[in-house]
Amino acid sequence: MEGLDALQDQEGPPEPFRHITAQKIADQYHVSFGTVQKYAAYARAVNTLGEKAPELLSRILAGKYKVPHRSILELAELTPGQIQRVASRVELNQQPFTQYSKVRAGLQEQAASQTSTAPNSANTPSIKDMPAYDPDAEITGLALTIPSWISSIERVRDKADFTTTSEKARSNLLSSLVDLQLKVALLLSKIREE
Repeated sequence: MEGLDALQDQEGPPEPFRHITAQKIADQYHVSFGTVQKYAAYARAVNTLGEKAPELLSRILAGKYKVPHRSILELAELTPGQIQRVASRVELNQQPFTQYSKVRAGLQEQAASQTSTAPNSANTPSIKDMPAYDPDAEITGLALTIPSWISSIERVRDKADFTTTSEKARSNLLSSLVDLQLKVALLLSKIREE
């Protein structure tokens, strides 16, 4: 998005100009101001993480590690050494899907146990401490989000006055619903094949 560079640069324009730029982007792309701010913070965190741990960031961006938005923000605040411990722990797992939250919880437990006992030379976590691979994680995550989609669709159906909405808004919604319908059909087909 044009103008996003101004939002990403913390040393850039003063706050009022960033606010104006964010509002222009929100208006231009028909998203909320908060959404623009959220992704600006995300972009800053990704840049910071790229400076501190470029290999980990490349794995995250490639989809090898599933790390939610909030966790990217948390990771960016860690020191390079802490980030390296997270990366090492994830690498030991050797699974195609790794949840950052489980790794983070394991690291927090490890840190707590190290402060309560005499320090040892085992800064590298044990493989037995790694979270188990969950083959159902992706499907379960999707199944948990679908009810909110249904609720949103029902709310729009019941509350929106389609006679007063713009043709562009209706067209965008129609396009998105057709795309969703196609994705649902493809997923249903795949489920039935298995």
